[in-house]
Amino acid sequence: MKANLLTVFAARNIVNCFDSYDRREFFIDDPKIGPSYIVKYPFHPELTELLFKVEKNDERIVDFLAIDGCLIGRAVRMSRCDFMLFDNSTVCFVEMKMNSDLDDENLSARDTRVKAAGQIIATITFFKEQFLESNSVFFYPTIEGIIAVPDKFPKSNATERLFVDKFLRDNGFPLFIDSKKVFSNPP
Repeated sequence: MKANLLTVFAARNIVNCFDSYDRREFFIDDPKIGPSYIVKYPFHPELTELLFKVEKNDERIVDFLAIDGCLIGRAVRMSRCDFMLFDNSTVCFVEMKMNSDLDDENLSARDTRVKAAGQIIATITFFKEQFLESNSVFFYPTIEGIIAVPDKFPKSNATERLFVDKFLRDNGFPLFIDSKKVFSNPP
């Protein structure tokens, strides 16, 4: 996948947008300034409540691609998610809303979900278009969208379930609303 992305987006010089980490557990931050990144330095455990957690149950490599502010510059006027995680069988498009209840008190939980889902869909559409333009096919056995929210994010189980069910029906891939991604299926 990484080689395909480098080819499709060759004109964008995205080498510095990639990263990977071999630990079974790691975190991703999305700062207000600059692209998302894997947190690789020691940090205070209390800070993890605002970071997206990635867990693996084996030694597989999970690659990371910063999208907002790296693959797609911040000056570009288009909706896009923050980053992408992928292994040999799964690609996850992630929109960080870890500070959503702190950043914009005017947005309800529903509005936050709708906006983030739109950003994920727009990014996947962009990827498919870019692959088509370069005569490649964007295919992955499993595609997922993740709206990354803190555990304290207001949730209505029935409302959230209806939202993700409708998303799956409308888009053909699942959407998760969570503070982490667990890679547990065989790579």
